[in-house]
Amino acid sequence: MKKLFNPFRLSPRSSQTQESTDLAVTSSVEASSLASLSAQLDRYAPLLELQRKKQLIEILTDERGRSLQSMVLDIDFQKGLLIIDDLFPRLEHHQPYPGDTLFIRHHLSGQQMNFSCKLVGIEAHEGGPVYILELPQQVSYGQRRLWPRLTPPAAM
Repeated sequence: MKKLFNPFRLSPRSSQTQESTDLAVTSSVEASSLASLSAQLDRYAPLLELQRKKQLIEILTDERGRSLQSMVLDIDFQKGLLIIDDLFPRLEHHQPYPGDTLFIRHHLSGQQMNFSCKLVGIEAHEGGPVYILELPQQVSYGQRRLWPRLTPPAAM
C-alpha cells in the first residue's frame, strides 16, 4: 500500500520552527508586558514612594475643604485601584460614600502633588475601614503656586 503525501502533516523540522516561532511570540508578549509594567512604575513612582515611606497624605472630601489624613496601603495596577487606610480624624457626619470624588494632596520639598479619585468602595480590614479608589491617570509633583514668580525687570 502506497502512502499519500499529506501537505498538512508537519515534519519534525517544521515543528521545531513552530516551537521557535511560539517562543518568539511569547518573548515579544513578555517584553511588552515588562515595558507596560515599567511605564506604570514610572508613572506612579510618587505614590509608590509614599507607600514605601508610609507618608501621610491629605484627603479633602468635598469643596468645603474638610481635611483628613490617610496613608497609601496598596496600588493594584491590574485592577487600576489605589487603596488607602482609614481616614483620620474620623467623620461622624459627612462620611464619603462610593461614587464620591476625593481630592488628594501631598507636599514634598516645596512642591505639591494634587489629584482626584472616585471612591469605588469601602471594606473592613483588621478592625477598620480601607478606602478603595480609582487609580488616577497621572501623578506628579508641581509648584505649589498657581502662577510662577515674576522676575522684576532690571533698571529701566
